[in-house]
Amino acid sequence: MADDRLPIVFKAGLRVGLICFFCAAVGGVATYAKLSEEYPSSVTFAHFFTIDGRTAGWLFAALTALLAGIAVVALVRGCPRLVLDESGIAFSRCFGTPVQIPWSRYAHVETNRMVVPGARRSAVVDVVYVVTADGNRTSIGNVWKASELEDAIRRTAARMKAAQPASA
Repeated sequence: MADDRLPIVFKAGLRVGLICFFCAAVGGVATYAKLSEEYPSSVTFAHFFTIDGRTAGWLFAALTALLAGIAVVALVRGCPRLVLDESGIAFSRCFGTPVQIPWSRYAHVETNRMVVPGARRSAVVDVVYVVTADGNRTSIGNVWKASELEDAIRRTAARMKAAQPASA
């Protein structure tokens, strides 16, 4: 696709935020069940210590609220987000500083495939890295399809490097 219009923006879909919201909803139901128990109970963690059931419920409520907050941030910011434009590659995570790599520092893009063994089947995870001229590798993650992302970065980089004036 030589007619790509810049900027090319890859942003996370609603999937990440909705999964966090679903987990927070399940946590909210569990929290309500624990806090509304009629009879006192206790909760044992890893056979080391025991705490009151209501205290465990409030701790779980705090964790559920944190998870819901992360979901809201992911949905509002639309992160993670990758932008390919005339100046270079800009990658922003939900929490952390954005990374900007100008086309003059770009060397290549690579995909590392990891196979994570499971009890019934193995999962394959592709992680895309952008490598700079000085050898630094920046992980773009595995939010998007690795092959599409890698092709888009390569096409845009080739076009931008061809458009740069030759240095004397």
